[in-house]
Amino acid sequence: MGTVSKPVKVAIKKLREQGIKAGMLRIRWFRPFPTQEVVKYLSGARVVCVIDRDYSLGSPYRGGVVYHEVRSSLYDLDARPKVLSFIGGLGGREITIQAVGEGDQDRSRTEGYSSHQAHTLDKREGGSLVIMGVNFT
Repeated sequence: MGTVSKPVKVAIKKLREQGIKAGMLRIRWFRPFPTQEVVKYLSGARVVCVIDRDYSLGSPYRGGVVYHEVRSSLYDLDARPKVLSFIGGLGGREITIQAVGEGDQDRSRTEGYSSHQAHTLDKREGGSLVIMGVNFT
């Protein structure tokens, strides 16, 4: 949704040039949530990475609001994909192409990423980003 689309499109193009299967589903509205469309387009995926520009306080897996809607939409599938939450752009920061995954082989393969916690796209020098006791390093 919104301003994240352009950096994601450029990063996906670069990942495809490296031979990595990648794509993007842009959600244009939040309510009513397009559950059937999400299931239709993401049911064949192995991994779904959701980028949110917010953090849903009190959420069970510490992700953003779109992450939880996407995860819920795909829950009833027999072979549901792994859904990962990435948080970026907090405090008005821009989400850059490099942050989305320019040349980042580990992120594109999603090795070491848990679907039970949110991961940050914002890398700050000299420290980590801490939100309500949840440490994103």
